[in-house]
Amino acid sequence: MRIEKNVILREIAGEYILIPTGSMALKFTGIFAINELGVSVWKLLEDGKEEGEIISSLMQEYEVDEETLTADVKDFLQSLREKELLLD
Repeated sequence: MRIEKNVILREIAGEYILIPTGSMALKFTGIFAINELGVSVWKLLEDGKEEGEIISSLMQEYEVDEETLTADVKDFLQSLREKELLLD
């Protein structure tokens, strides 16, 4: 699992967004706003972490049950895949 190399994470006015660059800008027009959990997942993806590692790491960071966190992470990863921002 790896993130699309032509997408960058930026903080603008307190909001985090994923911005397509280069050839990705031709495929995906617009921006993709993400929340705090999304930012944490994205940064772990940048570090080359896999889904299980991401969930384990986030369990230490957030006070939430594992079932809820796992579902949220899976949903976010699926959104990234649908927008071709995450490649398997």
